[in-house]
Amino acid sequence: MSRLPDEQFLAWGWRIPFLFSAVLVVVALLIRLSLEETETFVAMKRAKLVAKAPILDVFRIAPVAVFLGIGASAMGIAIAYFTNTFALAWTTTSLDVPRPIMLNVLLVIAILQFLVQPIAAFVGHKVGMTRVMVVALGLGLVTTLPTYLLIATANPVWIAVGLALSTLFGAAYFALLAGFLASAFPPQVRYSGLSISYQLSATVVGGATPLIAQSLLAAFGGAVWGVAAYQSLLILITLVCVVALSAHIRRHESELTNTISVVRGHDEGADLTTRGSDA
Repeated sequence: MSRLPDEQFLAWGWRIPFLFSAVLVVVALLIRLSLEETETFVAMKRAKLVAKAPILDVFRIAPVAVFLGIGASAMGIAIAYFTNTFALAWTTTSLDVPRPIMLNVLLVIAILQFLVQPIAAFVGHKVGMTRVMVVALGLGLVTTLPTYLLIATANPVWIAVGLALSTLFGAAYFALLAGFLASAFPPQVRYSGLSISYQLSATVVGGATPLIAQSLLAAFGGAVWGVAAYQSLLILITLVCVVALSAHIRRHESELTNTISVVRGHDEGADLTTRGSDA
């Protein structure tokens, strides 16, 4: 679609990718319907211990995990807006990079992310999720300014290198985010806690990121210092919240284990009662 003349692209071409995204909705629905619930949740259903109002219960049971989860998700949300929204607008307007070329660069970056995430997930489950996330965020912090200096060259090759640096470390952290957040919540509110943390972070951080980045770029006269500082701040917030949430998980690990034990105990008791009734 990006190869269409600008007039045709703006008139109707941009709609085609959005219409094709309906296929992704169907694929996602099929995947979701085919997923099996965890053993703990199945046991909770059998024992009739599923929370009736999980959204309310999660703020009552695990408020600290919710708010730390919001911060721990910040860079996972923001990185896409820095790369796909702000960088695209900046390079194709102020830096005069042709739109088709920049979209091809972003396609290469998307493929890189597709390759990095499963590798990072595998490594994270081998050496520890927190360790990989902290290292990835730390390296992302160190490479933030070089990323923007490379983009500012307006050379598509160097732009691709700069975005690859940001994506490499951002994708490694993001690959482990969902599993990390899930481990912070007890099973009766786990799905709601994970979703609320991530979606509230998307609401607070996501939409504002390209607007703030563009405003900082203008305020600094086209120089990258303000944008780089803003992204670095978000990485620092994320890093601090990941470390704090990891400590919170360790402190409450025994409570989570006890909750699972209680659930399984209820399930086994209900199973014995059912067997007795059948006999």
